[in-house]
Amino acid sequence: LSEVLLWANTPSLSVDALIDKAFKNNPNIEQIKQKIKSVGENIKLLQTKKQELEEEIKNLNNELIEKNKQLEATLELNNNILNEKILLIKNNAFLAMGITMNHEITQPLMVIQGNIDMMKMNPKFEENPDIASNINNIEKSILRMKDILAQMKEMEEI
Repeated sequence: LSEVLLWANTPSLSVDALIDKAFKNNPNIEQIKQKIKSVGENIKLLQTKKQELEEEIKNLNNELIEKNKQLEATLELNNNILNEKILLIKNNAFLAMGITMNHEITQPLMVIQGNIDMMKMNPKFEENPDIASNINNIEKSILRMKDILAQMKEMEEI
């Protein structure tokens, strides 16, 4: 055995020469050589297969990275669309509320203005200056509210 180890450390000897020296007296030397050759070929095939699988894993990882990027971009786009929809829903709700408020406030203002107009037709209206002054203040407030409602209506049309 020590002799074989010495030969194995000799760089000038080939594998076949080492086998010949190690098994020189063995009658099955050709079978042993064939088995070693077959094992060597299998090792080469396995190494090639390993490299192929490593390359395939690398390619699959790259595909996963690309798919993840695409998914993140799609998710961001969906989030943006969702946020826009939420904003539209809020705006529509605000608009609907504005339309309702405009109608609900316009009706009572018309009633108040109608009653004021009827009060002004009464001959006693001019006799009390305090009442006339208070009515004028009420009419100014009604006009202000009508202006605000008109501005809201303009915003609704936009």
